[in-house]
Amino acid sequence: LLVSERGAMQACGTMIPQVRARGDHDSELVMHAMMLDEARHWEGLNRIFVELRSAPTPIAEWKEMLGINLLIMRGASFDQWLWGIQICDIIAGHLYAAFKASTDSKPVQALFGGFLRDEARHHRFCHLFFSREAARFTSAERARYRLHGRKLVGKFEKMICGRLADDMRRIGADPVRVFEKIAAQVEKTADEYGFVGGPSASNAAASADAEV
Repeated sequence: LLVSERGAMQACGTMIPQVRARGDHDSELVMHAMMLDEARHWEGLNRIFVELRSAPTPIAEWKEMLGINLLIMRGASFDQWLWGIQICDIIAGHLYAAFKASTDSKPVQALFGGFLRDEARHHRFCHLFFSREAARFTSAERARYRLHGRKLVGKFEKMICGRLADDMRRIGADPVRVFEKIAAQVEKTADEYGFVGGPSASNAAASADAEV
């Protein structure tokens, strides 16, 4: 999540000039707000490591996350990039909810509760944007966005149900159940936006691994 939040800050900073150039100043304003939210999340996660007198796993051992960030930033358009960010926000929301439920610490619960409110606000913006813009997408774009989403979800499945599975169980969360909720929400959201179907998440992840 620390890598993901940093990647989201980078993505917002990269995309702001693009939305400004196309004259979409409402989206530009929201991008600035989202970037500040991601920065606050990144700071909060770092503060937890400081309080625990611990350190995050070196980035060299999390090459999967670098591949995910590359997949997001390689988006062919602002629309595809925003869809990828929304998926990452969906995933982060479910993980933050699991972390919040795993502790009796009121400060930690409050921290993750604040993160969840921010993620909910990001989702509202994405829904507003796509409800306005989705009608202009071509059939090829709709198919590409669905596949792009399934590639991202498939990559996270390998982490949540694989490398992170024991850690999830240690905090009282069922990794398979958490992933199923994530996948169901992403598929439901893609349906709402009219993104047409394609390969399953697992097959899409295999395709993404071959590309990245």
